[in-house]
Amino acid sequence: MFMKNNTTLRIILAASLFALAGAFAVSPARAEDAPKKEKKVSKKILEKYDLNHNGILDPEEEAALKADRDKARAEKLQQKKDAAAKDKPGEPEKEDETGPN
Repeated sequence: MFMKNNTTLRIILAASLFALAGAFAVSPARAEDAPKKEKKVSKKILEKYDLNHNGILDPEEEAALKADRDKARAEKLQQKKDAAAKDKPGEPEKEDETGPN
């Protein structure tokens, strides 16, 4: 009787593992077949970057948008650094060694 239960348990375990593996194997196949979602872009961005006016940003247009965003971030970071440098107390100005005039 012990052997019969052990075999049944093994069969159930093996079937469960195959079913679980099959469930995960189907997911990547579905992901490949699914159409890619287009990124939603505001009208303002489309007006500026959609050069061929097809309603979506092509790779070249996306690259231009990314370049402009990166440039704006770099400028903002530089402004913050400049403002921090102004606020940072530096060495006090040295007085002329000849004394006051």
